[in-house]
Amino acid sequence: IIDRDPVALSNPPRPTLFGESDAAASPPKAAAAASRLRAINSEVELTAHAADFSPRNAAALTTSAAPSVILDGTDNFATRLLINDVAVKLGVPFIYTGAVGTRAMIAAVIPRPLPHATACLRCLMDSPPAPGSVPTCQTAGILGPASMIAAAYQATQAIKVMLGKWDRLDGRLVEIDPWMNLHRSLDVGSPSDACPCCAQRRFDYLSAAAESTASLCGAGAVQVWPAGVDSGIDLDQVASQLSRHSGAQPSELHRSRFMLRAVLAEEPIDTATSPTSGAAFLELSVFPDGRAIVRGTENPARARSIYAKYLGG
Repeated sequence: IIDRDPVALSNPPRPTLFGESDAAASPPKAAAAASRLRAINSEVELTAHAADFSPRNAAALTTSAAPSVILDGTDNFATRLLINDVAVKLGVPFIYTGAVGTRAMIAAVIPRPLPHATACLRCLMDSPPAPGSVPTCQTAGILGPASMIAAAYQATQAIKVMLGKWDRLDGRLVEIDPWMNLHRSLDVGSPSDACPCCAQRRFDYLSAAAESTASLCGAGAVQVWPAGVDSGIDLDQVASQLSRHSGAQPSELHRSRFMLRAVLAEEPIDTATSPTSGAAFLELSVFPDGRAIVRGTENPARARSIYAKYLGG
């Protein structure tokens, strides 16, 4: 399980993995999801990575797991195209799933040389849609049942893959809108001979430079991952530094093996940002790999400034 975000109050209405107590404690989503799934079935082996799936680590995370199928539950097309690169390079099926507004979208990507190979995501789109051209969870929200429909359909497709029932896979891009009573599909066809990924074996998203900042959809937060910290950082040292210089009291510092979270009592939230937590001050979540999430702003420049001010670099 790979996810970069902590649990927020906006999450429990959608995934059944999280509750209000998770939102209050704000653990990494990957850790909270693993804990919930272990409570459901203690025999399932789970590894939680509180990590940003990016060109920095995508190859290492996927090859170490030796997956037989990859399930996509991400919220942006750049990450999906990165997953597509990994899946095609490894020859591993991945099930694309997304939900925005009242719509759910599902498609099985079966790369060559697997049976019943389909077009890959890069066959269908060479680059992510232009900013502002499609709705996002920030602008349109997500209807909870739509995400559950998407997840149920995705899980069924994954079970078919794991059982080798290739002839049972749905080779279409399926759209379901329970609010508008809509169900339609598009046959994506076979792999394109002109595709730069699955035909020419060019993995542009896997080899791309990773972004230094990223806005987290619907979270009123920005992730910062500056250059030069790929070897990781010492969270105990960061905790000591924050307690001295951030105005945070010990009760406002929360430490786990996955992350350190601090309320920055000297840093009010941006007036244009309305985090679902209702917090008055910025929250800084720092991870062992060196990245941080600044909650309470949607301004990348301010997030980078906060990182430099309290963590250096």
